[in-house]
Amino acid sequence: MKTDSSHIAKGVMFGLLTALIWGAWPVFSRFSLTRALNTYDIAVLRFGVAGTILLPYWLKTLRHTTARPAVRPQLVLLMFFGAGAPYLVLSGYGLSIAPAGHFGVITPSCMLTFSSLAAWWLLDDKPTPARLIGWPLILIGVTLVGLRGLSLGSGDVWRGDLIFLICGVMWGIYTVAFKQTGMTGLQATAWVNVTSMLALIPIYLIFGLGNMGAASTSEIVTQGLFQGVFSAVIAMFCYNKALAILGVSRGAVFAALVPGCALILGIPVLGEIPGWIEVGGLCLVTTGMLFVLGMFGSMHRRQIAPGG
Repeated sequence: MKTDSSHIAKGVMFGLLTALIWGAWPVFSRFSLTRALNTYDIAVLRFGVAGTILLPYWLKTLRHTTARPAVRPQLVLLMFFGAGAPYLVLSGYGLSIAPAGHFGVITPSCMLTFSSLAAWWLLDDKPTPARLIGWPLILIGVTLVGLRGLSLGSGDVWRGDLIFLICGVMWGIYTVAFKQTGMTGLQATAWVNVTSMLALIPIYLIFGLGNMGAASTSEIVTQGLFQGVFSAVIAMFCYNKALAILGVSRGAVFAALVPGCALILGIPVLGEIPGWIEVGGLCLVTTGMLFVLGMFGSMHRRQIAPGG
């Protein structure tokens, strides 16, 4: 019994660390995006560091992975589009004009909703009653989160929220493509990061898209470590460990903690104080995510969740 308890506690530790890193990603990204670095800098730091770390593993498994019948080139392209450089550049632009807490609420919840709908349509994964309850709660909550920006007359905020919604759809595309390839989590992480590095860095250098010269060395090093090591590699490893120890249905629930982490971390780091409407929207979104993840009653279904 003691061994089982310590085993579960270890899984919970991995899950909480994942939620903390993924919740911190929009906060730390926006911190630099509102100062010296731009969205291309953030993307290059993330994929440059993570891609370099994972390149030996990617080369080692390249022949074996591409030889599998399920790993069609179009699926790899969809994974790249949904979670690679296009996703990160677009989300970075959204974070430059809208609060980090909005990203933490809107993108994970929309990803869960759209990936579930896509799985229903493409993979014949019929929704449970819990999902049919959760989806409306998520959509209402997301609307409440974006309502404050509209009521304050801030056009940029609602545009950022719309970008976050699109990012959620992109993660949904990645999720369905990933399920169809049959790759392991580490293989998918390597493919997304290495292909993004190979595609993005030449464009970044040729067209001079960066602004790293205006940033301090400490900021560049800090973002490189957080983006490339913690967010792209460690968080995914911890998430996979949580799933292995706790099972998919219990491990995936830690994705529901991401919105709260992002909203709370945004207060001391960015000074972004959420209003009561945003807090109410967060509560609805989190409740809806728990329903969609199948964490209420006996309606457990498998689901894969995103990160930053």
